[in-house]
Amino acid sequence: MTDAQFQRKVTWLSFLCCVLVIWNHAGNADLFLPGQGTNGFLWRFEYEYAYSVIRADIPFFLMISGYRFFRGFELKKLPGKWFRRVRSLLVPYLLWNLLYYAADAAASRIPLLSEITGRTGIPVTAEEIIRAAVFFTHNPVFWFMFQLILLVILAPVIWIFLRSKAGYLVMLAGFAVLWYVWPAVPVLNPDALIYFSLGGMAAVRFRNVTEQAWSIKQLLLGCASLAAAAALYRYYRIVQTPQPIVLYSILVPAGLWLVFNERWISEDGIRPWMKETFFIYAFHFVVVRAVNKTVVRIFPGNGIVAAILFTVMPLIAVAVCHGLAGFLRKNVPPLYSLLNGGRG
Repeated sequence: MTDAQFQRKVTWLSFLCCVLVIWNHAGNADLFLPGQGTNGFLWRFEYEYAYSVIRADIPFFLMISGYRFFRGFELKKLPGKWFRRVRSLLVPYLLWNLLYYAADAAASRIPLLSEITGRTGIPVTAEEIIRAAVFFTHNPVFWFMFQLILLVILAPVIWIFLRSKAGYLVMLAGFAVLWYVWPAVPVLNPDALIYFSLGGMAAVRFRNVTEQAWSIKQLLLGCASLAAAAALYRYYRIVQTPQPIVLYSILVPAGLWLVFNERWISEDGIRPWMKETFFIYAFHFVVVRAVNKTVVRIFPGNGIVAAILFTVMPLIAVAVCHGLAGFLRKNVPPLYSLLNGGRG
């Protein structure tokens, strides 16, 4: 595939991941039907059936991020890549975390908002501000960003293994041991390391496969990967251990990448909101929670409304985020650039 086709494919699939993230946080069975617990149909639909597909969202994001970071990588390019990630990752990470903290602290002091958000008496101290900025204590969806920043810092270590055939084989052997033992690792999630590194490995060692023009062979390989993932997920439901779900989370992105034909996307097939995935990822949680908590006050205990709302939530969240992004881009461009990491 051409580089332009590759970029369009990445944009489209990144947006798909963003939609899955929204669905991941759109669950509302606990709000609308709290009395049914985990045995109710709505809860099972949202947190079991739908989640079985949705949960591949962050692994796919991490694999795409690893692939893009190491695509055409040379060690001399590392300072430039790190510098660009300061603007595209670190600065918006800190800024969004502080904004969420400020909003929570303010809401905790306003009775009506405190009731809606469930926040009370949040302290305003230097220690709390630092914890909020660095450790996303008031912005839980940014755990993924925290992991990604750590992985970017570790990029030169990962590169040591990726640069040679012997090195990447050693890395695969190490990941196999890590996968089998699955120890508790502080700060850095083992699965995040695996997904990001495998994405980088695909870019460095198997680019001739991942960027090959789409063919029936790729379609069949992709379908086989997705079928194997489905079997692993059924096995995971039985054993409830992390090992099968990690393999599942590798096979689903690989399968989707192979199945998706880059020629399906024309030059004008990328819509503006598809390029706003970072902004949507950063702000969607506010929209999701606000919409769910507002609608449940109007239709308490209504499972049908809850199911419909869950289904259409990505449309609502993307529309609101796109509208806000457009407003900020037009009226406060420097702020939008900071919040969006310099993207578009």
